[in-house]
Amino acid sequence: MRRLRLLLRDRRGNVLIETAFGMAMLATLFMGGVEVARYALLTQKLDRASMTLGDLLSRNETLTLAEINNIMDAIPHIMEPFDFNASGGIVLSAVQRLQGGDATVAWQVKQSDHLTLSSQIGALGEVAVLPAALTLNDNENIFVAEVYFDFQPMLVTDLVTGTQLYHRGIFRARLMDTLDIETPPPPPPSP
Repeated sequence: MRRLRLLLRDRRGNVLIETAFGMAMLATLFMGGVEVARYALLTQKLDRASMTLGDLLSRNETLTLAEINNIMDAIPHIMEPFDFNASGGIVLSAVQRLQGGDATVAWQVKQSDHLTLSSQIGALGEVAVLPAALTLNDNENIFVAEVYFDFQPMLVTDLVTGTQLYHRGIFRARLMDTLDIETPPPPPPSP
């Protein structure tokens, strides 16, 4: 009986139990905080990437496919520390509205190593799906840069599922009258 009374009055393990519960909660909060910070940083970088693409496209008088590829090659550097080559993709579209017609997608370039991308603006030659607040005047051109990224959580993979993030930047063409891409001439035939 005496040992049972001593055992019931013993309070030495109380702090250990409370600490175990507290540490589990703190670890969960820490991992959630890391994921929220990664998500916020990724969202900011996607926004910056789409705006940079649209801005760089809109500054040119003419565009070649090589120039467009050079512009797109800068995006993985903007997206660091995220691996854009493994998880991201780009769709660049030029939209024009000719005299009295609808706004249509004049050309489109896609770049992704593994994503199947489809533009939310529309496909080549189709009527463009533009935001309601954006109207194009006759003979006006715009560039749309769409950036995709497959976000996968790093620490709480069992609690949070991955999702595909999407950002776009829309810029009016500054110096272009037509939206043709100058393609380089084909290489000479081999003898």
